[in-house]
Amino acid sequence: MPVFYQKDCKNYSHFKIRSDDIFVLSFPKSGTTWTQEMVWLIANDCDFIGAKTLLRERFPFLEDRSLGTEESLKSFEEMKTEESNDIFLTYNFIDELPSPRFIKSHLPFANLPSSLSETCKVVYVARNPKDVAVSWYYHHLLDPIMKTSLDILEFLEYFMRDEVLYSPYWVNLIEAWNRRHDPNFLFLFYEDMKVDLPAQMERVASFLEKKLTADQIQALDKHLGFDKFKANPSVNYTELQESGYFKKEGQFIRKGQIGDWKNHFTDELNNRFDQWIEDKTKGTDLKFPAFSQ
Repeated sequence: MPVFYQKDCKNYSHFKIRSDDIFVLSFPKSGTTWTQEMVWLIANDCDFIGAKTLLRERFPFLEDRSLGTEESLKSFEEMKTEESNDIFLTYNFIDELPSPRFIKSHLPFANLPSSLSETCKVVYVARNPKDVAVSWYYHHLLDPIMKTSLDILEFLEYFMRDEVLYSPYWVNLIEAWNRRHDPNFLFLFYEDMKVDLPAQMERVASFLEKKLTADQIQALDKHLGFDKFKANPSVNYTELQESGYFKKEGQFIRKGQIGDWKNHFTDELNNRFDQWIEDKTKGTDLKFPAFSQ
């Protein structure tokens, strides 16, 4: 993690949780934004008018302010315009939000409050690491803070060596997998959402003690459809591109596919990735949906 995280880490592990908070956790690029929008709308009785407010304001990112570097934040301050003044949220922004709060984090459980899933609702979304790694690479190209000069094959090597931001992937995932039977915890697979989103909506609604009507399920399914979701300015982070925080080239919501990794992996890399997955999941019963392999 960046140096800023070292300064702030205790603020996250000692974050004051409320019993009606709802957290969405994941390793980056695992379908987090999609899951956030689904969770927020189900918890708020499909309030599509309210959902026009930027997702990052409705569902803030816990450790967002710790992901920059001294150099990158200074550079952004120099180029900042009046329109981009609100890109960085203040430190106590989440503390001051009224209940119920919706909070996103990519931190593993070990770096979050120890009583998190005992105190409030937590939804975790996981995705096949092959697709995660490819999507994470493209995010690095979009975000100038990342300053990557790697090509995708080089990046994938770093990913397997746990040398990219938020690594190691498996620590994050397996800590969550081991909590999947906790009463306040719901574990989702991105691939299951892609194949049968209404069924996963029902799971989330039951977990949040909400009841969806047939009309709400239909409307929510349409709202979360990939083409519409990608074009939705409240979730696609175009405001960060317009402000200069993200590069103009590229898209935060890119393809949303299962198996895009096949367009990037060599056969040799795929074999090593498979061995890496097997080694890291040995001794667990963690299996990704078969159709994602």
